[in-house]
Amino acid sequence: MSQNRISNYRETVVPAHTLLHALIEFAQEVAPEFDRDPTCGLEDIGLLFWDEIYYYDSTPKNVIPFAATGGDGVHYSLLVRQGVCELDWPVVMTVPVGAGKLDNWILGENLLDFLHLGCHIGYFGLEGLAYEDRSKVIADFDIADDQLDHFPEKLDILRRVRAKFSLERWSNVEKKIYDLQVRYHHCLDITLSDQRDE
Repeated sequence: MSQNRISNYRETVVPAHTLLHALIEFAQEVAPEFDRDPTCGLEDIGLLFWDEIYYYDSTPKNVIPFAATGGDGVHYSLLVRQGVCELDWPVVMTVPVGAGKLDNWILGENLLDFLHLGCHIGYFGLEGLAYEDRSKVIADFDIADDQLDHFPEKLDILRRVRAKFSLERWSNVEKKIYDLQVRYHHCLDITLSDQRDE
């Protein structure tokens, strides 16, 4: 599994993406409260904004990575769509060490939509779509708030993210994820090896 590195992406990539910059600034703001490095303020919910982002073999050629989960190279990217405002670029999750079925998933019409998806449970568990029972992963994101079993710091960060960006959880997660694949997956510039038989 090879990888290439891009440095200083925050200064050179999508400079007009105001929501992404606001999210990174928020992560830096809360980091000291949880004794974290500034790039790791949202680590507990699965969003790391490192200074360097890696492109893997399975990363589509027409995306710009903006965050990682911190596990197994899983990262989130913006799908570049020419002629479309950066704020409306869909979010792609790439799982380089997936089970060999589907390594790239569209998980939001745009960054704000993606933030809504994980706003009550976090974003780390989404990687399970690539190598676990998908119905179980989706069920976890449909779970009632009072059934969540998170540690206090994670719950606090999730509450603050929801308040900061006015987020509400998705309804009918399974249908929405399916619809996003239908609408946007064909736009990904990926090698044939990424789309293996189910």
